[in-house]
Amino acid sequence: MSDGESLLNKQQRKKVRRKAKRQREREAHRNLDDITGEAITLSLQIAPDVVASRRPRVVEIEIPSVSEAQFVQKRINDALQIGEWLDDVRVALWRADGGLGGPLSDRGKAQGFELRIERALQD
Repeated sequence: MSDGESLLNKQQRKKVRRKAKRQREREAHRNLDDITGEAITLSLQIAPDVVASRRPRVVEIEIPSVSEAQFVQKRINDALQIGEWLDDVRVALWRADGGLGGPLSDRGKAQGFELRIERALQD
């Protein structure tokens, strides 16, 4: 095999790897969009109950990582603001390493984090 053929094969392998990486990123983005949409819908359903009961509720949705939970948390807070709930409730990301209370769900206990809808702090 000549140096020219070796270089071509290397370039082809790089191209294949880049294409596969882009495909994985697109798929992850689609999955996160689905998770976010589902979490927003659920949060808007939970918000009135949290206001009435004054008790936090878990957003029962599977989120694979803390970084994805932070992304979803921001999107839910945006939706709560549009829905005029942000004065009454907020989304909190509970983490086991945060030291504030324990998990409210089995998933939170297993993963070490969970998204919660809580009453907003009042002045």
